[in-house]
Amino acid sequence: GPRSLCRHGCIRPRCPFASVQSQLYSCKMSAEFSRPLMRSAIRHSSGVSRCLLVASASASLGDRGDDLSAIEEALKEVPATISRALVQLIHGQEVVIDSAADFFHLFALAEKAKAAVCQKACQSLVSEGKYSQCPIRIRLSAEQAGAVRKQLWVWQSLTSPLLVDATVAAAEESLDEGPKEHIRAHGVLLAASCEYLRGLWAGHFSETAKTTSEYELCVDDKADLGMAKHLVKVLYGEPIELASMKEVQQLCRLADRWQCEAVRAPALRAMEEHMDMDAFLQAIQEPTPPPEVMLRAAVAVIAKRIGPLGDRGLGLPSLREMSPSAALSLLQAGEGHEPVLLVARVRLLNCLTLPELRQQFLSTVSPQHLGSIISGLNLESGITATVRRCMEKFLPGTPGLVQPISEWLQTNGGADGVSDLQHSLPNAPEALKRLLALQFAVAEAPSSTRVEELFERVFEALFKNESITAAISLLNEWCDCIPQTHEGRAVSYTLAYTVANIETLMTVPEWVEILPEAMARLLIGACKRSTVVTALPEQLARWAQETHSEVNRALGRLGELCRAVAPTEKSPNASVAKGENFASAVRGAILKCFEAGDVAAPTSICEVLNMSFGAPLEAAGAPPEAAGEAEVQVVDQPEAKRRRKSSTSSLDVALLGPEAWLVRKLAGAAALEWVEGQPAKRMESLSACAAWLDLGAEVLVEVCCKMPSQDLVQDLVDEIWGLEPPMYSHIAKWVLHVEAREVFRALRCAVAKPQEVQTLLNRAAEERMLVVEKQNAVLEGKKFKQELDAAVSAVKSEMEAKLQQAAEDEQRRYEKLLRECQERLAAMQKRVLEAVMDEKDLA
Repeated sequence: GPRSLCRHGCIRPRCPFASVQSQLYSCKMSAEFSRPLMRSAIRHSSGVSRCLLVASASASLGDRGDDLSAIEEALKEVPATISRALVQLIHGQEVVIDSAADFFHLFALAEKAKAAVCQKACQSLVSEGKYSQCPIRIRLSAEQAGAVRKQLWVWQSLTSPLLVDATVAAAEESLDEGPKEHIRAHGVLLAASCEYLRGLWAGHFSETAKTTSEYELCVDDKADLGMAKHLVKVLYGEPIELASMKEVQQLCRLADRWQCEAVRAPALRAMEEHMDMDAFLQAIQEPTPPPEVMLRAAVAVIAKRIGPLGDRGLGLPSLREMSPSAALSLLQAGEGHEPVLLVARVRLLNCLTLPELRQQFLSTVSPQHLGSIISGLNLESGITATVRRCMEKFLPGTPGLVQPISEWLQTNGGADGVSDLQHSLPNAPEALKRLLALQFAVAEAPSSTRVEELFERVFEALFKNESITAAISLLNEWCDCIPQTHEGRAVSYTLAYTVANIETLMTVPEWVEILPEAMARLLIGACKRSTVVTALPEQLARWAQETHSEVNRALGRLGELCRAVAPTEKSPNASVAKGENFASAVRGAILKCFEAGDVAAPTSICEVLNMSFGAPLEAAGAPPEAAGEAEVQVVDQPEAKRRRKSSTSSLDVALLGPEAWLVRKLAGAAALEWVEGQPAKRMESLSACAAWLDLGAEVLVEVCCKMPSQDLVQDLVDEIWGLEPPMYSHIAKWVLHVEAREVFRALRCAVAKPQEVQTLLNRAAEERMLVVEKQNAVLEGKKFKQELDAAVSAVKSEMEAKLQQAAEDEQRRYEKLLRECQERLAAMQKRVLEAVMDEKDLA
């Protein structure tokens, strides 16, 4: 620790040669650090650092130490390849020479320029006999290159430093009254060692408007100027003495800011050797954020400290009482050290429950970091049972974390992470977007019961604070997502709140904007509640009707809802769909739509009854493309067999097909319930529409069974006394206009039904038969048969005469053709005989 360090002496980090010298050549390649003595002297070279060249050839500077003529003359007299090789050698690069002659030319140039370090490098190759082994490789050793920097240090230490061109000073606003301190150094050495300074001063990366040949750097804190002196001394290869670990930490921070690995590495090693866990915790808790390398060192030391202790190490007082900033720093740098990450998360979770501590970092922490903190609640995987029991002692309760996370949602200034998602929520409030970013960050880790409970509570608090309409926008956007995905989990949290508060949800105007898929998930959750929502059927009907009262459109939307719940009878939610809560809600909504329907409602109800209880349209052979047509065809038959046949209506889209099994079932039950509500009035409206005559036999029987038995009995009594029975007249109208086979099917279906229904149907069938008999009587029985036989005989005689005439015409045509053929044959015979006779005469 710091105390033992003060007792045992000082820390002396030294700068290794290779870490600095390897950058010298790259600095030479930059125009900013390539200031040749004379362009004509180095004709084809890319330039050389003036101070390095002079330092390597310091013996040629003359008595006053500033005569460069000897070096200049030496460089003018050699080929460009040799001068370039000398430049590379001075800058610490390996030089490859193809011939011994070039090697000795380089050797001669080093001697003439009095470049002592280059001479020694060449001499070592000659003494070892390697100069004859082509290609010849030559490079300055660490001791030889160190001599160059030693010479630079001598010049830098003079009262009037030689060839220094860089100044490090404190900013004016940080200076007190008194003499202004500054540090003079060689810019090429600083730039070669510090990437930050190299980018600040070199070439087109320069961030300083230089008007002179001097390089300048201002430090904001005067205390850093003292550390800068130590850093510069190390870069020149000199040892330094630091009296405390505090100074070592300051030196490490400065080296990190300047990106000087040559100083940062030894300072960090000294810290790891002399600082314990408590000292590192104290160091990273300072107001100035520690560099990343210091954080990694702290994580390594803490992991090494708690490793042998096992679960007891997780409960160390210094870890349980560290500041939120220190815990957050460990969380950011602790990847790969699970015990350290777990300790940091648990500490931050406890800080969230303390108002005086959480304000230190709550307003600036990102969703990713807060998500990593919350994942500390997951103690169900990745750790041993002993560690789990130990950490459960220190974990805060889930309810205590809801308020701080809600505060973070309102104070944090961004929604980092949501923009990376391919889903968009344009109408969602910013707090919801931040919560989703947080939930997605936590969802990267395995979930646990604690995390699920926390997010359910946080989503609930958010929707209470923002409004329940935010939940509607989220459900509409992600209702079809898989439950195991990030979006699916967000929908699950939202459903937990909306189902519990569905009474409030039904009262907002946005209720009618919920998509059928989202409404299906809401309805499933509502039907699983222990208490029944009495207003659900009425509000579901309002949702189905939207802003109009057309029954067909309302049934279409309810059909989409039922298909989303259970497309087949074997779907996962089929048991819920068959339950009484769901069935009563949807059936009640359909009934409300019937009651509030337009003038076309009776026609739609007849179609619904036919599709629910009659034969399916596909079974009757109707083509699918007939869906949507509304033409009505009248078959030209006798009045007793005349029947109106309607093609497929717009309801087919909602009620036909195997996926519509649920809505067909519920719509049919609702239609019968609608008839049962006011049987006299509604039977009259049904029988008044043309679709009444399209009802199937099974459907008519089902409708009749919904009429009160006392009304049916009264109809029978009225019929006996010769009065006009209202119910019976509707049945008789159907029996009179349908085909005879439909009448007999209705009689068969009524066998197992109440006696009153059978009696009315039998009576109506008797009247239908009487009508048929009257029609036959009008045709006068046997006389009709005689007239029919006479008409047939007349037609037969006429056909026979026509056939006889056609045969005679064909015979005459044949005889004519035969005569013409005989005449042509006779003429041909005559010409043949004449030709034969002519030949005999010539002979």
